[in-house]
Amino acid sequence: MAKRVSMKGRGLEAVYGDYRTSAPVHRAAGADVYGQGGAPAKEADSSLLKATFYLDRETIELLERLWLDQRRSGRRGSSKSALVRMAIRLLAE
Repeated sequence: MAKRVSMKGRGLEAVYGDYRTSAPVHRAAGADVYGQGGAPAKEADSSLLKATFYLDRETIELLERLWLDQRRSGRRGSSKSALVRMAIRLLAE
């Protein structure tokens, strides 16, 4: 039986091979490659852009509470993103 090759010091190359000699991966610019977790959106609006904002714990809990209230009242189509868009538009008025 042949002796196993040592993986010591190879890091990710041990799993994925030598990244310097592999072919590059091409992706469309702006495409959400990994997608969002949870249920898929009913209708994908290509005019929406993904953005990241940092919120304090109290604001996140308030957003969760508002979202759950919307769901309990029967408006299952509204998302947290829709609530944030509505809040920003109300502030802009």
